[in-house]
Formats: sequence, structure tokens, C-alpha cells
Amino acid sequence: SSGLHWEIVSCHEELGRLYERQKKLPEAIAIYQNILNWVLGINKGESHMAVSLYESLAELNSRLRNYNTSIGYLQEVLKINKKLYGEVSDFVIGDLVRLSSEYRKIKDSPREIEQMKSAIKLTKKKYGKQDVGLHRLYCMIGGSYIDQGEYDKAIKKLNKSLEIRLKEFGPQDQLVIDVYHLLAKAYKLKKDFYEAGKFHINCLKMKKLRTDDMMDSCDTIAEIYDKTGNYDNSQRWQKRAMQIATRIDRREMQSMLNGLEKDTAAHEHYDTNI
Repeated sequence: SSGLHWEIVSCHEELGRLYERQKKLPEAIAIYQNILNWVLGINKGESHMAVSLYESLAELNSRLRNYNTSIGYLQEVLKINKKLYGEVSDFVIGDLVRLSSEYRKIKDSPREIEQMKSAIKLTKKKYGKQDVGLHRLYCMIGGSYIDQGEYDKAIKKLNKSLEIRLKEFGPQDQLVIDVYHLLAKAYKLKKDFYEAGKFHINCLKMKKLRTDDMMDSCDTIAEIYDKTGNYDNSQRWQKRAMQIATRIDRREMQSMLNGLEKDTAAHEHYDTNI
């Protein structure tokens, strides 16, 4: 025996949390690693406590940008949770999503997408193809496909996310706006400016729109007009974006949004203006 008792382990855990609060992350990592080594020695690591320690070590290393180390710990979490809860479980799905996010940080798109595909597959198997939770996974993998330059695949997944979000949250929800922006980005990179502009026009018709979303839509529409040689309209939308950037009073913002709605109403037949 290492001579450690659970009471001592509890004290060490509290010390680790104290180091975290003090933002002494390397010190916290050293404490958690020592506890983990002891846990591994008594039960081969297949325990809830080992999972908790692996997760803490993964999070702390990620905060220190040691992403490959973080991925290694998350892979251990995934293996243990498969044994504890089975292949098809919320814990395993969550592990796959976290792994996908870490792979994204090191720009490993193939592995990022692979983990997300597995998460989607297990979610469908556990909850069915119409599960509301799929909207987030479809959106995430859509963004991954955009980064990899696979725009048609991105659009397909994002449209699935949009369908669920419109049905479950309504057309004015911020989640819908987020998908509109990703779809616009995919179409813009695909050089389908008509479709890209259409999604930004949809955003500007929303009743509740964040300032940064308004600016992004105006800037993108200005860029689309510029690319198609319609420089007058490009300048007009650039000016609108600048107005948004310099006016933060809510009443003024609402007044400008009303003005934007008039602009969009004049562009219902968007294909004749782009």
C-alpha cells in the first residue's frame, strides 16, 4: 500500500481545487496526477473517481493548450465509460463530443469529424433520428465540414440542424440565427453569393438580433455586392455596418433594425439585385 487513505486523498483533492482557484494549473495537475496514480494502483482505473480525475486533468491541460495531452486523458475517459455504461450511453456521446472539440483545437479535421459522426450515430441509436439534441451535433459537424472545405456536406448537415431548430425553438431563436450564419458562410465560400445573401437577409429580418450578428450580415452583403460589381449597394451596406458599430443605444438600434427591415423588403427578389 502507498500509505494513503481516502481521507488523505480527499485533502489532496481539496488542495488541487485550491490551486485551480489560484490559477496555479501546473500545481493542480501534479496533485491530480498523484491521486490518479494511486487510484490506478488499487482498481486499474475502472472507477468513477478515475473518470473524474482524467476529466480534470484533460480540462486543465486544455486550458494550458496542451491539447494532445488533453486528448489522451479524454480517450481514457471514453474507454472507462464504455465499460461502465456500455457503448450507447449519454456519457460516451458526451466524451465523443469533447474529443471532437479538442481535435478541432489542433486542426485535426478528419479525427474531429470522425468523433462527431460517432456521436451522431449513437444519439440516433439511443433516441431516434428526430431527437432534438441532434441539432447541436449537426451544427458542430457542419462547421467542421466548412473548415475542411467540404461545403456541400456542411450545407446538408446545417440544413438538418436548421430544420430541428425551427421546429423546436421557433424562427426567432438565436440558435436559428447561428445556423443561418453558418449556412451563409458555406454558400459564400462555395461562391454561391445568391444563397449566401439570402441567409443574411433572413437574419436581418429577425426581431431580436445581436449587434455582432447585424454587423456580420451587413458586412457580408456589402462584400457580395462588391464581388458582383454593384458598388453603390456595397457602399450602402458598408455604411449601415458602420452605423451599427457606432450606435449602441437600444432605441437607436431598434430604429436601425426597422430601417434594415425596409432594406430587406426591397430585396425580396434577391436574385435580380445580386
